[in-house]
Amino acid sequence: MSDASAQTVTISLNDVLQLGSTNAFVKSGNYSGDLQMRVSGAANDTVRLYSSDGWKLLANTVVQLHDDPSNAAITHGYRVYTDSTGRVDLFIQEQITQVNFL
Repeated sequence: MSDASAQTVTISLNDVLQLGSTNAFVKSGNYSGDLQMRVSGAANDTVRLYSSDGWKLLANTVVQLHDDPSNAAITHGYRVYTDSTGRVDLFIQEQITQVNFL
């Protein structure tokens, strides 16, 4: 998400299954081989997830991802939400403080 005003996006597991990509952001370690998608935004943005999809926040886990392909030095932290299988990962930028379950 990018805009000065507050934005809200609702994401389902099916969205990540359809739009995600294997090893899109993290290619090694705990997330290797997983289907991945990320959401970037600001503190005034909101992400809504369906609790029935089995999403869970991996506690104390922040992954640094590159946001600017032309400058590898620029990274931001992303919290990791995973589905009940542990093989589908949703990275939500840690600046987004409103993550709500429906």
